[in-house]
Amino acid sequence: MIPVLGLWFTMSRVPRCRWVVAAVIVGIAVVAAVLLGWVVPRARLEIQLAAPPAGVLAVIGGRLVERRILGPARRAAPPYVLGICMVTTSFIVLWAGVPVTFHPDAGTVLPLPDGMRAAAVPHNDGACDSIGCVSTIDVIAADRSGDKMKAELTRHLRARGWGSGCRPTGWLLDGSTECVEISVRDGGATIRLSGNRENVREQTLSLR
Repeated sequence: MIPVLGLWFTMSRVPRCRWVVAAVIVGIAVVAAVLLGWVVPRARLEIQLAAPPAGVLAVIGGRLVERRILGPARRAAPPYVLGICMVTTSFIVLWAGVPVTFHPDAGTVLPLPDGMRAAAVPHNDGACDSIGCVSTIDVIAADRSGDKMKAELTRHLRARGWGSGCRPTGWLLDGSTECVEISVRDGGATIRLSGNRENVREQTLSLR
């Protein structure tokens, strides 16, 4: 929103109108930050795409008000300048927000239940492909059978919000997902975390 605000300050001619529209632009940025931080954090791409055009519309409204007060500006910018700014800004935001593969935060499954020790396996470039990235966590609990390990880990993961084993990290335009899978053995287990640029929930085993 800073480029939109700077554009408005270079174009405005009426002090009161200048500060009112500037306050509207700042308000749009604040609302976007609140939505992104607390209300719909998964809607990062949608909010980033919507905020700049909303700011440009505020600038257009301010220009129309100033035109009504003072008449046409002697050196008015061509009407298409604002359109070019809005399209360019939206394109840059869309390009920067294209879903990419990622490693999910291990903190989404850690810490583990009492009596279980975890060791995250270091990952390298080979842990990623065109669809997603995989992180592995080895779990050790020598006093537990495989069935007991699976039951405890499944309850733990569901309590941490994993539900069926996959969950979306994007919203309407971003179909990326993060998934968790468990493989168990007596005395230990392996947790696979994957960050996928696409919706792979139908292709992934659910937690049972």
